[in-house]
Amino acid sequence: MPAPVYSPIPRPRTRRRPTGKVIKLNDRALDIFDRLDRNVLLPTNYLHAFLGGNLTNLSNRLGDLYHENNTPPYFGWYLERPEGQWRAMNARYVPATHKNMPLAERALRDTGRQVRQKPNLSNSFFHDLMACTLGAGFELSARADPRINYLSWEDIRDHERTPAKTREMSAPFNIRLRGRDLRPDDRPFGFRYAKPDGKTRSILFAGIEADRRTEPLTAATLRHSSMAQKFEDYREFIEREIYKSHFGFPFIPLVPIVTVSDARMRNMMLLLSDFCGRSTAKYFLFRAIPAFASFEHSIPVIDDLLTTPWQRVHHEPLRLIDQLTQ
Repeated sequence: MPAPVYSPIPRPRTRRRPTGKVIKLNDRALDIFDRLDRNVLLPTNYLHAFLGGNLTNLSNRLGDLYHENNTPPYFGWYLERPEGQWRAMNARYVPATHKNMPLAERALRDTGRQVRQKPNLSNSFFHDLMACTLGAGFELSARADPRINYLSWEDIRDHERTPAKTREMSAPFNIRLRGRDLRPDDRPFGFRYAKPDGKTRSILFAGIEADRRTEPLTAATLRHSSMAQKFEDYREFIEREIYKSHFGFPFIPLVPIVTVSDARMRNMMLLLSDFCGRSTAKYFLFRAIPAFASFEHSIPVIDDLLTTPWQRVHHEPLRLIDQLTQ
């Protein structure tokens, strides 16, 4: 049987075009699947920030894992390029965003790697992409100091303080309140800093709030989705100490809120001042990142979330790295 002849014509970015090329499952492919399993949706430049190596080779490898289904031992597609990204007018000229297919998860399981519980996602591709890249950005930001360790949800879940009932939940990131659930945009995470004297200091987060200006600040009723409702939910989460009973956190977690403009951020901060007193407001962190306002351009790799000041209501701005290392 003659060997297949592969077409030199560039493959389309927006639809699969298999050539019959054999794609072997190696450690590089499994590392890609593992990173996407952790963050769900990532553009190529974010995958490169985590995995390193030659960017062109990585892009070609991602193309093979998306286009080709001659993939022993499974013979199917490993990666998806979510259709929502093609709605941006300039989508053909920015790094493609990838997501694992079920076969990628099967490959992780079959090779002894874990498949994680996924964060809460919405029905909006661009909102979910913002939340996923912010989650990745927090992890990348831990590189600011070699003594800082990123704490994943798995680290938190397996800690002795985490209640067994939360560990066993199928949806532990849906936090039950009075009559409704609080659903942060990412999974709980944190950072631990090792001091020179051997002691450690940690900060924790219940998740992330990614705001693309698609929700109103206030709604006709408080029960409708709005930033006002989220602030009310987080206030209950903090003041009723649900962070202790649900996650076993020994102290109040921070609530990072990222939006797309300074004006939107200022309006959100004014709104928060109507809901929270000084003692509770200090746990809400605000930052505007205009790169998320439009996806017509490449999302830059964000790795300064520990070193850039976060704005707060009734309090001075806070650098997370100072909170860790003081």
